[in-house]
Amino acid sequence: MLKSRPIPSYPQAFLSRFRGTGRIAPYADEAASPLIVTLADDAPGTATAMATGTVTVTEADILAAAGAVTISATEGAVFSGPLAAFTTTYAGSPASDFTATIDWGDGTTTAGSGASITETSGTLTVAGSHLYADEGSNTLTVILTDNSPGSATATATGTATVSEADTLAGVGTVAIGAIEGTAFSSTALATFTTTYTGSPASGFTATIDWGDGTMTAGSVSGSAGTLTVSGSHLYADELSAAPVSVTLTDGAPGSATATATGTATVSEADTLVAVSAATIGATEGTTFSSTALATFSTTYAANSPSDFTAVIDWGDGTTAAGTVSGSAGTLTVGGSHLYADELSAAPVSVTLSDNAPGSAAATATGTATVSEADALAAVSAATIGATEGSSFTGTVATFSTTYAANSPSDFRATIDWGDGTTAAGTVSGSAGTLTVSGSHLYADEAASPLIVTLADDAPGSATATATGTVTVTEADVLATAGAVTISATEGAVYSGPLATFTTTYAGSPTSGFTAVIDWGDGTTTSGSVSGAAGALTVSGSHLYADEGSNTLTVILTDGPPGTAMATATGTATVHDAALSATGSPVSATEGNTFSGTVATFTDANPAGTAADYTATIDWGDTSALTTVSGSQIATVGDSFRVPASHVYAEDGTYTLTVTMSDVGGATATVNPVATVGDAKLSATASAVSATEGSTFSGAVATFSDADPAGTATDYTATIDWGDTRGRRHL
Repeated sequence: MLKSRPIPSYPQAFLSRFRGTGRIAPYADEAASPLIVTLADDAPGTATAMATGTVTVTEADILAAAGAVTISATEGAVFSGPLAAFTTTYAGSPASDFTATIDWGDGTTTAGSGASITETSGTLTVAGSHLYADEGSNTLTVILTDNSPGSATATATGTATVSEADTLAGVGTVAIGAIEGTAFSSTALATFTTTYTGSPASGFTATIDWGDGTMTAGSVSGSAGTLTVSGSHLYADELSAAPVSVTLTDGAPGSATATATGTATVSEADTLVAVSAATIGATEGTTFSSTALATFSTTYAANSPSDFTAVIDWGDGTTAAGTVSGSAGTLTVGGSHLYADELSAAPVSVTLSDNAPGSAAATATGTATVSEADALAAVSAATIGATEGSSFTGTVATFSTTYAANSPSDFRATIDWGDGTTAAGTVSGSAGTLTVSGSHLYADEAASPLIVTLADDAPGSATATATGTVTVTEADVLATAGAVTISATEGAVYSGPLATFTTTYAGSPTSGFTAVIDWGDGTTTSGSVSGAAGALTVSGSHLYADEGSNTLTVILTDGPPGTAMATATGTATVHDAALSATGSPVSATEGNTFSGTVATFTDANPAGTAADYTATIDWGDTSALTTVSGSQIATVGDSFRVPASHVYAEDGTYTLTVTMSDVGGATATVNPVATVGDAKLSATASAVSATEGSTFSGAVATFSDADPAGTATDYTATIDWGDTRGRRHL
């Protein structure tokens, strides 16, 4: 048996006799390991010996990151792929000799089998998989370490950019129904969906615009892609379908957002009731003031007086805003006003309204009695001298009043001009002295009293009257402007102007004149007067019974006490009325007498009679004319018919000429058409008795013609003997 001892130095020839059990090779990895050497004698020798020791293999790896780490991922989606590359100076190191640790930058670390390592030509690549829960920019760190006892290590850092995966959408609309002054709360103001169902509710923020100028944060809850926003709010005032919105936003750096909109209707909580209203007692011209015109109560005691508007109707046509004060559900309205005129228990009202969109309102009513401050007295009245057609303008009376501050506009003046006309006067003045002025054009001469009355406007009762006189002199001179000439038609009403006149008093009214018309046929009527600016026209209407030339006279007279007069004469030419006729078609048979109407006519003169007319008929067949007149003409209502008789010798179509004549000379002609038919033939067969082979000779038929004027030369007979031998014409 061999024993271990220090190995001496032997010649190579000697050592070659022995063989060892190991061989010399390079170390693939660093290590600190036992070394065992076994020496054995070559066969057939059996001697053997073993020597042990230690071996320390030092690190040959130097690791370095090959570049920055940059990846792009999407939240909620698994990223899988290479992350970092490293180089090592010891190209023979296998990938299994290393361990990688990945810090994903979101608080998550992957190590061991979760980080895979591959090696290619001395380059080590680290890959891994990870799901980012949220978007953002994360610092990515990859550490590669040589397995123990190796100590080589390298770190690669970079950025993981995780993009947004959320797409938010509002579901439905927001509908808020609340009551002012009462807290509104909802656990589901708005609902949203997100395409990234794994996104937690805590990753979102919500903002609620309540529609009253207030915005607050909402609470977000939900999961699995459905998120709900809740919130609470106290509306201080009512709203009518005010727009509201709920906006959901993904937390930074997320950018996803969605807004749900709707309306908030906040109903009225106020119920206003009028508690009391004032009875106003004032004096015209003196300011009235009250801090408590009316008192109201409201069921919404927390509401501020500034939320209300008061309107005071003072009862004199004036409205003004009132002042609202109070608290704890009791509101008072005050105001001041100067009444310019007296009133007698005039209704006054104070209306308190909740500001829009509030609808609560209440009205307190009362009365205002404003006492009189005026005492009127007449100081003087005028004596007027005027000419008809010329305007008078000036002062007609002066009055005094004890209420010196009263405005002239508070009075009304009435002037009785003495000619049946009254008009309002103009009141002017100040400091208690009032003057009444007016303008008037007297249409006719007169001597009359002038009465001026000044009265305080209602309900004022102060009044005073001043009396004077007015004398109006004549100004009319009438003249005929031209001869009278008219053209009329008998039986038709003439209506129109007849004569024109001038007057030196251009402003004289037509109502101040009368007209008389002599029509020249023994008839006299009154005429109508029209015109202006000194030119007067007399018109009239009249029906002349017959044609002719008549002397026409028109007299125009100024009405009393006026004396002006003028006469116009001329001629009325009355024409015969026109005739109009309509032809009647004639249907006749040759050789037979036609009797009937050949024409109908009317006369524009409704007074015409059959005795006034004559009709001449040309029958269109060269026969003599036929005359129909007087009683032969038939009267049918307002028209006339022309009857006649005639015998046409032959059939055919003939144009008649019917001419009607009026004794006054009017005529009318029409051309009706006569259609004359052929007269009928009547035939009777005669029995024939014959012997074959023997000639038959005898009558075969007998016929007659309805035209008594027919001769044998007018006819042709054709005989069909019935034995196929043809026909024979006679």
